[in-house]
Amino acid sequence: MRTDPCRKAILWIALAALTLSCSQLGGVIPAAPTSNLLTPEQIAGVNLEQQLFLPGDLPDRFAVGKPGPAVPERFKDFPPAQYQVSVELTEHGSWAGNATVFLYSNADDIEKAFNPTGAEYDEALALAGLGEKSSVLELSMPYGTGATTIDMVNAQWTRCSAVVEVRLITKNSQEAKGYALALDRRITPLVCNNGQAPAAGDAAAVEPTVETAAEATATKTSKPSPRCPYQADTDLATITAIIEAEATAANTEDISIIAAIFAPNALLVFEQDGTEWHDPISRYTDLFDTADIVDSTHFGIQPAGDGITANKAWFISGSSGTYIPNDGEPLEYYNEPGKDQWVLQRNFYGCWVITEFRFF
Repeated sequence: MRTDPCRKAILWIALAALTLSCSQLGGVIPAAPTSNLLTPEQIAGVNLEQQLFLPGDLPDRFAVGKPGPAVPERFKDFPPAQYQVSVELTEHGSWAGNATVFLYSNADDIEKAFNPTGAEYDEALALAGLGEKSSVLELSMPYGTGATTIDMVNAQWTRCSAVVEVRLITKNSQEAKGYALALDRRITPLVCNNGQAPAAGDAAAVEPTVETAAEATATKTSKPSPRCPYQADTDLATITAIIEAEATAANTEDISIIAAIFAPNALLVFEQDGTEWHDPISRYTDLFDTADIVDSTHFGIQPAGDGITANKAWFISGSSGTYIPNDGEPLEYYNEPGKDQWVLQRNFYGCWVITEFRFF
């Protein structure tokens, strides 16, 4: 796979100077309790290399390049980690960033490692739902000797024993933010010692759990996976909770809920005019920026068509609420049961996520 060494070298020089445009995305979240940290013995059994990038994390133009150095140069002042892993990301074969994770069993080391410095970080706040503490910056850096600039998103956060960084060249910051949220959710069961996460090194922690058709329609599931958002005792209850969560996200403008319940490339269709979106994070971010949704609710939620199969489910519902555009009058809406249509599938980890949502 081709990597442009000149591009990469110029980017690192530019990063040293950092001509920045910062994005503020919420408040700093309190640190995790010390009891959630992995022990040194648990860390010794962790392997996150296959978790750093999975199909669907980013658009298809991005791919995994090569594993990065054990300690990338910019992390040389970090406390020595008990485990570290880094992977290179590429876009059409050229270097486009990295994803890096450090694990510590000591809270002081985590605090020292998560220590963004420099005047540019004074204005950076957390991305809601990302880690316990996070810092997200949108960087605009000169490229070469001309007027060309390269846009990059730099996201850093802590999650229990982990200090994580995602650095991605992209003009669409929502791509990087969605990837960071997905990575955070994916590794949480592996880096937290909270009584719910699988023990480090446990095969169940890294292997997806896909039920057979009989198991999927059974009244009980054997053991809900802690990595699955809104997991309930049955598939019907889980999917109902996921659909209800979309209304909660709309009412509260909580983009982290959207990231949790939708597949990264889910299809959204406004049936009145046929408008389609293929990036739920971008779609809902724009919606939350331009309007308020009040009293949104979904009702009459039930299986339709083939219902719930082993790995795919079809549902219908009704909905109501009030849409208030920033520059217009409130608009009340009511869709009778059956108008809204949902398709859900199990992701890599066997968790239900929305892959299609058609609404009026």
